[in-house]
Amino acid sequence: MLNDHSNKIIVASAGSRKTTYIVKEALSNPTDNILILTYTIDNINQIRNYITRENGYIPTNITILSWFSFLLQECVRPYQNFVYSDKRIETVYFPPDIGKFKADRRFIKKENVKSYFLVGGKYIINEHISEFSCLCNVSLRQTPYPSTRFPPLLVSRTAAAVARVQIFYNLGSA
Repeated sequence: MLNDHSNKIIVASAGSRKTTYIVKEALSNPTDNILILTYTIDNINQIRNYITRENGYIPTNITILSWFSFLLQECVRPYQNFVYSDKRIETVYFPPDIGKFKADRRFIKKENVKSYFLVGGKYIINEHISEFSCLCNVSLRQTPYPSTRFPPLLVSRTAAAVARVQIFYNLGSA
């Protein structure tokens, strides 16, 4: 079970040595499972390189993911069948021209899960992945379970897998 003191969220401007702090904290806790979330692929590579420089390798207790990979792996795929079961959602779709993409889809209603959240029935739209994750959680909580069993929540799945959560936001990059 997580306690309030095991989680850290770090929000700071570019150049404030967030990466240094996160890497040192992660490496100083070899028995804890550490999840480092970041928004860009460049930041993932920067953190991986920094850990490798400091430690020689990335320890097995440290997981580095992008925000979208985290949502896809931990919140969408395990629970997508509660909302959408036609096909396995394969990856996140990033429209090349977001303005045109939004304009073409402006009349699609959320109730049409396949068309609103997905492209081709198996690619989840980047701007809707968080909302889809929440929809999965709501659907999961509404599913009837025997009275002796509590429904598993997305948060409990993640909490069981990751005992210590550190989130890295790089506010200085796009």
